[in-house]
Amino acid sequence: MIALLRRFGDQAYTRRSRWNAALVLGATMAYVLAYLLLDPFLGNSGGILSIVPVIAGAWLFGLRTGLVLSVLMFPLNSLIVVLAMDRPLNEWLVNGGILGAGALVLVGGMVGGI
Repeated sequence: MIALLRRFGDQAYTRRSRWNAALVLGATMAYVLAYLLLDPFLGNSGGILSIVPVIAGAWLFGLRTGLVLSVLMFPLNSLIVVLAMDRPLNEWLVNGGILGAGALVLVGGMVGGI
């Protein structure tokens, strides 16, 4: 994609694309922080917040990015649950981790395809 942008030399598009990428990265960092802070109140349901960066990335960058972000949220959520929350991974997987990951892939694909 970068080579394509350089080829056409569209500086405005490159600048907007960088801002959009910063927005998605910021949404992801805000999601991690919110997950960590709201975990005592939400419990295992806190992973639903991961839909925000997936929707932002899919809306701003399209189908491929939406699918990639939704797939990358699964290991991120797993790391948060195991390292920060000190919960067993198998408990999280059985209590909605796998279904949530599947739903994220569907949402990322649908929003990115619009």
